[in-house]
Amino acid sequence: MKNAWKKTFIAVLLSFLGMFGFTVWTNASVHAATAESYRFDFGSGPAADGFIQVSCEDTYDSETGYGFKDGSIMNGRDRSQSSDPLERDFCFASAYSFLVDLPDGQYTVSLISGDQIATQAAMTVAAEGEVKLDGVGSPAGSFIYESLTVNVRDGQLTLEVEGNTARLNALQISPFYAFDFGPGDVSSDYTAVRCNTSYSEETGYGWSQLAGIDGTIQSQGDALHNDFCFGPELSFEVDLDNGTYKVTAISGDAEQNHSLTIFAEGKKVLDNVTAEAGQYTVGTFEANVVDGQLNLDFSGSPARINALTIAQILKEQAVPWPVDEGILLEDQGSSVTLTNSEISFTVNKSSPTISVLRKKGKYEEVNLLNVGRGYYNLNYFFESNREYGGTNMNYQIVSQTDDRVEISLSTDNPEVLPFRLDYRFVLEADSPGIYIYSIFDYHEGMPDGVEIEQSRYSFRGNPEIFTKYGIEDHSKGDRMGTFPTPQDIRNGESLMDATYRLPNGEIYTKYQHAVHMGDNNINGIFGEDIGLSIIRPSQEYLVGGPAKQEYFVEMTNTTPMVHWYEQVRHYGVPNIVPEKGWQKIYGPFFVYVNEAETTEALWADVKQQAVEEKAKWPYTWLEDSIYNTDQRSTVTGQLTVSDGSSAANAWVILGQPGMNVYEQNLDYLYYVRADEQGRFTIEDVRPGTYTLYAYTDHLFGEFHFDDIAVGANGTHDVGVLEWTPETHGDLIWQIGTPDRTPREFKFGDQLRQWGLWLQYPLDFPNDVDFVIGESIESEDWNYMHPATRTPGNVDHLLVPQDPTLAEWKIRFQSEETQGTGTLTIAIAGSSRGSLAVTLNGTTIAEYDQVIPIGNDASVYRAGETGYYHELTIPFDASLLTDGENIITLKHLGSNGSTDSIMYDALRLEIEPATIGSLQDQVTAYEQTGDLTAPLVIQLHNQLKQAEHHFQKEDMKQTVHFLQNFLKHLTQQEMQRYVSEEAQADLEARANALIDYLN
Repeated sequence: MKNAWKKTFIAVLLSFLGMFGFTVWTNASVHAATAESYRFDFGSGPAADGFIQVSCEDTYDSETGYGFKDGSIMNGRDRSQSSDPLERDFCFASAYSFLVDLPDGQYTVSLISGDQIATQAAMTVAAEGEVKLDGVGSPAGSFIYESLTVNVRDGQLTLEVEGNTARLNALQISPFYAFDFGPGDVSSDYTAVRCNTSYSEETGYGWSQLAGIDGTIQSQGDALHNDFCFGPELSFEVDLDNGTYKVTAISGDAEQNHSLTIFAEGKKVLDNVTAEAGQYTVGTFEANVVDGQLNLDFSGSPARINALTIAQILKEQAVPWPVDEGILLEDQGSSVTLTNSEISFTVNKSSPTISVLRKKGKYEEVNLLNVGRGYYNLNYFFESNREYGGTNMNYQIVSQTDDRVEISLSTDNPEVLPFRLDYRFVLEADSPGIYIYSIFDYHEGMPDGVEIEQSRYSFRGNPEIFTKYGIEDHSKGDRMGTFPTPQDIRNGESLMDATYRLPNGEIYTKYQHAVHMGDNNINGIFGEDIGLSIIRPSQEYLVGGPAKQEYFVEMTNTTPMVHWYEQVRHYGVPNIVPEKGWQKIYGPFFVYVNEAETTEALWADVKQQAVEEKAKWPYTWLEDSIYNTDQRSTVTGQLTVSDGSSAANAWVILGQPGMNVYEQNLDYLYYVRADEQGRFTIEDVRPGTYTLYAYTDHLFGEFHFDDIAVGANGTHDVGVLEWTPETHGDLIWQIGTPDRTPREFKFGDQLRQWGLWLQYPLDFPNDVDFVIGESIESEDWNYMHPATRTPGNVDHLLVPQDPTLAEWKIRFQSEETQGTGTLTIAIAGSSRGSLAVTLNGTTIAEYDQVIPIGNDASVYRAGETGYYHELTIPFDASLLTDGENIITLKHLGSNGSTDSIMYDALRLEIEPATIGSLQDQVTAYEQTGDLTAPLVIQLHNQLKQAEHHFQKEDMKQTVHFLQNFLKHLTQQEMQRYVSEEAQADLEARANALIDYLN
């Protein structure tokens, strides 16, 4: 390789020695003195130094000895904005072959493929008919650098490339050097190096000195392993072209323990690696040759060397981090890159897609997204058709200073999107992360008929780096764990959406990562020493309130992911249905990239960063009037409970009036936990008029306090608010604790897993039969009530299918009584659940669906809760009998394999029949707004008359006025003044009282 005359001399010498019967140790690999290297730079741009330029029209020519095979229809591009001549230009097609004439032997073929501004889709590369790369790709701005070992046997290398726009930027073809050390037989395709083989210029390799070198042959192992050279210090030299090489050394001894240290070009690359007898060390390292010769020094006890392979590789050139202070904004035409002293990211200029994310330090040459990306997912309905948005957007620099750069990708064109959308990316100087937020504006210039189903920003991380996850959970403790691999998921059995039985039998579902919004501000994916996390300093823009669940991390069949949501319908929240004039800002959230020595240290650092981000909220740099940075106020107060119980840890929520918090998605929600005395402080509230909602774990129902007017830049103290929980007489019994979950029931503490419902027929073959005073909630009351006795897909069942409706029984002792009974059933969640309720064989209630939305998917999506709803069922207490009474609960039918109900708690109350109790209930409904004038006045008047005659012991007149009470309550023209629930309750109470008096 040094000079042409050397090659000729060696070839003649080998031929001559072979003629006379000498053993000639050659091989099929090309060794140091007998081979050429070829370097090709493809495309129309300037060729890199030392590379041959190949245009996309260059077909194979026997005179040049290289070119594209006839029939390969090639195209080319030159991205002149790139400073690297190998990366800037390329040739491409969907399928093509490149041919190079070569002497037979083994070669290292290194290739570069990629594009500065476009994604390289998965491509396949075959050499000499053997697939070497399959399914490799790269995002925009990143490049594939791969090296292949190829055996050429027919005098020509054939490289076949296939894929969607499969690019070829550069090729390097160089000899593959393989040396087998020792006195024994030589392994196939290796060159023999004896322990007395001195370096010579003629061979181009050998020991620099022979003193102290010995060799041995052992009875165990193959030709590569059963012999070696050894000595306390060994030095080996190989003449090579200057460049970067990947070197692999094999060292071992079948009979003795051993150790090995290697220096390459004076740099320690393997440090005292030890192995026991019979074990072989395989050390791989890179070496840079700058003087035409690779020098390797081995030491040990003694050092043993069995084999070496040396392959020249093309390596992405290390580029100094371009920013020490301030922010660099680089426009690449179709994309833009922002870089500060900590991170760098590249954004597409027509969609809010981040193709490259880098972190200064160990990972500064690595795209942390690799085959993934950061991208926006927007689904909406327009004129009843599902559409997808987030493309064809316009790029603009919003602001640019040395301290902060903000860019915008927006559209205000109804032909593109039926509402204005503005996506913002903000980078601050020296910040280890990116701020991202969005602005929605449904103004008068937009068409009617818009519903927004889902919008979220997601990062797909590099699966080779990010193998773990972290989920913050204030209530149950943070969750840290290891993902299954993408390969495990690809090889697994699909059970449901994003749910798999892995090859090891374990079941993985993305829903097992769900967490309540109120307990979570941080989620991330992690490697051994690097993390990619999303920090939400505020929850104000999220749908559903603190009890809403969502998953924020997952592993897919290609990449790990971490999510940030604007609007998402998981677990049953509704679509956004805006009216003209609706505006909303989502975020900002903070994408945090950090490094530390352990995953635990990474997580601790993320949590500290979250504390700092929360302290900055609301961000003063965000000046949009919708954000109201400089007008936020604080709302304070204290919640007490009239029965003397504690309001400690209650959720206190400021939201819009007249709507279940779980369904509120148009405006903002502000919430905190009350302290031990029920005091609360809600910070950073926009000016407006709010309703205060509150609930706590041990009480049924929810507290409401309307018309809280919050001004700008102040503190609004609502004072002491007393909550009088709704009750319906004397408590007879209660099952469960109202906390909006089934946690206290069987399996209720294990809900974050798929398929738990399949256990039901094994644990309750005769359904639930619960005896008040005897049964145990955690053993005898299942976490979910299935529609049938064998819930689940028939292919998954653990027992034969039984479509019989599951009938649950509650048995309790009572006495005959008169008055009004009330059964309250708190529903934690329901998947298409319906319900028929009977008392001693009499139906007292039926519900086609037990929650207003029908299905919140909480059961089959590993939820702990869903759409919370309470069923209040009044009944005539005379249905109770002396002795045992039985309440049955049964679905009305089954339309799906996982139709079911998760109960939160149930209670039975009896209110003895009295006129006073009926008066109290009328007053209660008046206060809640369920009963209004003029009907409420008429009802009060009738009850006053009834009470007057009751005191005179005139039962006939008492009953007469109670009957008048019922006539007013049920008159058709009065229906507008009473809610359906209040009417049913008051009617049942009045009839029970009449029956009692009669």
